[in-house]
Amino acid sequence: MTAGRNIVNSIQTIYQWGTQYPFTAATVFFGGLILAVTLYTYVYDYRMLTDRD
Repeated sequence: MTAGRNIVNSIQTIYQWGTQYPFTAATVFFGGLILAVTLYTYVYDYRMLTDRD
């Protein structure tokens, strides 16, 4: 039960922070998205290079 409350409280805190600082929240979101795409592309390209026969 306590873990569920902690998750809800964390989500509420993040939501409140995001509404107070929308530009910073958008920067964090898109920065994380760019990082995820970059890492995915790196791993995908590495696998394509190593799987060539």
